[in-house]
Amino acid sequence: MAEEGFPDNEVTLHEGHDDDEWSGKDVDDVMGRKTALTTEINALRCKVPDYQAQIAEEDYQMEQLEQELSEIMSMIGPMEKARDDELEKLSSQMASITTEIEAEHNEKINKLMEDTEKQSQAMFAASAARDTEIKEQLEREIRELEDELKALPQQQKTRIDEVRRVKQERRRSGINLLAQELATLDSKIANADKSIKQNETKYKRMSAKIMMAEDEVLNLEESLLAVQREHEAQQSELTQMREGLKEKKQYISDTKTKISDTGNQIDSLESEIIKLNELLMASESKRRTLHNELQELKGNIRVFCRVRPQDGIQFNYNVRSAFEEGSEVLAITDGVKNMEYPFDRVFMPDAQNSEIFDEIWQLVQSSMDGYNVCVFAYGQTGSGKTYTMSHGSDGMIPLSIQRIFQHMDEISPQGWQYKISGQVLEIYNDNIIDLLVKNDTAKHDIKHDDVNGVTTVTNLTTMPIASEAEARKLIQLSNRHRSVGSTKMNERSSRSHSVFMLHLDGENSKTGERSRGTLNLVDLAGSERLNQSQARGERLKETQAINKSLSSLGQVIGALHRPGGHVPYRNCKLTYLLKNSLGGNSKTLMFVNVSPQFANFGESANSLRFATEVNSTKLGSPKKRVAI
Repeated sequence: MAEEGFPDNEVTLHEGHDDDEWSGKDVDDVMGRKTALTTEINALRCKVPDYQAQIAEEDYQMEQLEQELSEIMSMIGPMEKARDDELEKLSSQMASITTEIEAEHNEKINKLMEDTEKQSQAMFAASAARDTEIKEQLEREIRELEDELKALPQQQKTRIDEVRRVKQERRRSGINLLAQELATLDSKIANADKSIKQNETKYKRMSAKIMMAEDEVLNLEESLLAVQREHEAQQSELTQMREGLKEKKQYISDTKTKISDTGNQIDSLESEIIKLNELLMASESKRRTLHNELQELKGNIRVFCRVRPQDGIQFNYNVRSAFEEGSEVLAITDGVKNMEYPFDRVFMPDAQNSEIFDEIWQLVQSSMDGYNVCVFAYGQTGSGKTYTMSHGSDGMIPLSIQRIFQHMDEISPQGWQYKISGQVLEIYNDNIIDLLVKNDTAKHDIKHDDVNGVTTVTNLTTMPIASEAEARKLIQLSNRHRSVGSTKMNERSSRSHSVFMLHLDGENSKTGERSRGTLNLVDLAGSERLNQSQARGERLKETQAINKSLSSLGQVIGALHRPGGHVPYRNCKLTYLLKNSLGGNSKTLMFVNVSPQFANFGESANSLRFATEVNSTKLGSPKKRVAI
């Protein structure tokens, strides 16, 4: 019994009855088709005697044709005899004609022989030609008769073969047609039997399906009760969900209110961010001012000392804090003499380049703030100047470049953008050489703009630098072109002063503020005493030029220690080039590098003494350079 709300089950039951009814009709149709096919087979079997009579008739016609062929063959014998008689008669006639012609010919010859031999020959030729023509004609007629006699039996045989072929084809086609019809009927009977069996199987299957449907109805009735119970539970859940929906709508309404409040807060925060940015820019400007004041307090000329690690016998040295805050004292002794030298910082052999750079970064920062800065390494040959300034990726030059680009990224949100360009030169035998050009032969002059504190070198290659990678390529190129040589004190000694110049042009797109600073990173050639280096020839000339320029550097710094006096910048190309980086509007840092090897005690003492004199020099207040 089908329940209301379950029409699918009702459809299933109706489909089951329809299949049963269809199964009965299908069996009747198959039986009717079987009866019709049986009747058709019986009718075809009735036609078999007719086909057999037709075959017998064709056999009879075949016998008649064979009889006609026999009669034709019997007629051929008399025709052959008639032909022979005709040939014999024609031969007799030909002989008779020949005899007559010969007699006539002979007669004519005898008659004409008297007239002329020529006429006789002509007549004989004409008679011969005529005889030949008649003979040939007779022969042609004989051949034609013979061909006709030969062709007659063949024509009769071809006709008989054609009649036989037609009879055989008719007989075969009739038998094949009958066999095909019988095979078709057998196939139809077999298909009908197969269809009956399939319908019987289908009927059984449909009966089983009806029983299963009845069981399914019972199951569905049970499921209906379960669904009704579930429906009641869902109704209760739906009520709860509606109540929850009301709460969510209220939550959404509250959230929209909060979002509106948050939007107002965001507007307020954005306004505050703008104020903070303005404050940050003001703080950056104040930072630059305070940073410069701090550098002035530390001294615009500062001197660091670095002791190189050394194998073998060393003189005694140690470091202690000086009485002046922020200074250190290096004490050395050879066992007889005890000497002390005060410096801003002293770095012992275990100090790393990165540790040293942390002390000079503030000066690099000053160059980005628009001041001229000079950092140079001084000391005897083999004391570690090039290692300090240019070593690999942690020398003062590569670390300065790396830190500059890092700082550019840090302050770019404040509106600061920089254009950086680089120049690298060496001063060899008091001549300027462009290290960015191979085998440079150009003339270079130094020019100063004392008003703006700008130094330029004519015909010197200037390369824009947009990344650390480009700066490193610049350093590698210049290192390949620098003048080096071997001396008794050092197998690979720098025989020139190397100057790496970075020009830093900054502009703040938000405030319009501009700055222009120059950072000079100098690796001085090593100082040597002639009695120790024992230089000769070209090396002697190099050593004299190096010592003269280093002496001039000392004289310039000494003159700066005496305000108001003449400063001999022009004594050598080195001091004249660094004029705007050593004077009152600049910041200077000197590394004095010493070797603790016992044999170098005297030279190390001279370097330390010179560095101490530099450390005692106090420059005037530096002036910030503003780009115009």
